Order: sequence, then C-alpha cells, then structure tokens
Amino acid sequence: MSMFRVLVAVVFGASLGLACTSVELPLRETKKGADVVFRGTISEYRDIGKDYKIAVFQVSRVWKGRAGRIVEVSTYPGYSDAGCALGSTTLLEIGSDVLVFARKVKGQDYLTNYWSGTKSAKYYPYLRELGPGNPPYTAPIR
Repeated sequence: MSMFRVLVAVVFGASLGLACTSVELPLRETKKGADVVFRGTISEYRDIGKDYKIAVFQVSRVWKGRAGRIVEVSTYPGYSDAGCALGSTTLLEIGSDVLVFARKVKGQDYLTNYWSGTKSAKYYPYLRELGPGNPPYTAPIR
C-alpha cells in the first residue's frame, strides 16, 4: 500500500514538472492569443497594493492592436494554471527592452502573464519575422 502511494506521488510530481516545460509557440499562435503586441522599455513598476504590479512601458513599435507611446500592463508574476508557476515572482528589470504580448481583461487594462509570450526582446527568436511594425499612436487612446 505504501509503495502504491510513493508511485502515485512520483507520477503526479513528474506530471507537474512536465506542465512547467517552457515551449516556444510559433509567432502566429502567440500573436493570435494577444490583443496587443508591442516592443517597449519598462520605465517603472507601480505597486497597487494587490498581488501584482503595473508595468509602465515606453512603446517604440507596435505589431498588433492599439498602443500609445505609454502603455500600462498588469503583471501577474507566476499567474498560470501550472503549479510551478504559482511561486514565480520574477519581473524583468526597469530599463529592459521587452516584446509584450498582452490580452485585454474585462474591467482592466492589459494583462501579461507567465504563458503570454512576453519576454526580453534580446532573446525573442521571432523578432525579425515580426517585421518593422508601426510607431505607437500619439493621440490618446480611449
């Protein structure tokens, strides 16, 4: 009986580990899952007293959606269905050049999370495939 419990624990633990394997989705799929795709530099994080922060980006290029020169994105570090992501609290440093894939959330601005595809532009494998993009909007976006 105890051997059975150990086996179940090992199999369950292994399946959690597999759920955390990072898979780089093709650009088309990652872009399809986002409402806005832009490149920007993190200028600050604002703590709003909840379990997440607001990242403020200075936007340089836009590939999808409407983004102004400044975009605020809710960041839920570790927000995910995977058990391993729940403890992740790593945020990119202020000044980081980031390619952002974010979704519009009802009642909020944009949200990016553990699985959205958002990452440092320096390490993004499909940056060239994205093409030149467009400049951000200069007029206020409503």
